[in-house]
Amino acid sequence: MFDYHVHSDYSADCTTPMEETIKKGIEIGLKEICFTEHIDYDYPDPSFVFEFDLMSYDRSIKKCRKNIRSGLLSRKE
Repeated sequence: MFDYHVHSDYSADCTTPMEETIKKGIEIGLKEICFTEHIDYDYPDPSFVFEFDLMSYDRSIKKCRKNIRSGLLSRKE
């Protein structure tokens, strides 16, 4: 099973960190996850800010990939 529409706490409409989503995905047997954050610069509701630091986001993705490969994110945690 795959999920190609997942948000993390980088998106204003989600509060779940990437690592928690990945752990849950592993737990339920997902083979692939694709994070699809919102970046809506002119969103009409000012209480949602759909902008984030892309460099920080890139570092988080790379850290998660590294942790998966090294076994830090696994079913056994």
